[in-house]
Amino acid sequence: MEKPPTSTRSSSRWFWILTLLAMLVVVIVWFMNPLGQTADAPAPEEAGQSTEWAPAPEGPAVDVTLPQTPMTNTPVQPTQAAGE
Repeated sequence: MEKPPTSTRSSSRWFWILTLLAMLVVVIVWFMNPLGQTADAPAPEEAGQSTEWAPAPEGPAVDVTLPQTPMTNTPVQPTQAAGE
């Protein structure tokens, strides 16, 4: 007696149906909470005033004396090879 031919088409069909169903479940779960964010996030703390746009202070200024040195160029020294 001969064995009847096995049909792989039926099992293949169920494989793809289950695979698509699993992908659908994953997509639904992803869109319900895509980044895992919670609704109970604390409010951010307020930062102090930025000094970039703050007005200049009023009142006496601090005296600063800068040294008066002449500008001189750095002497150029010839470079030497590493093995010399």
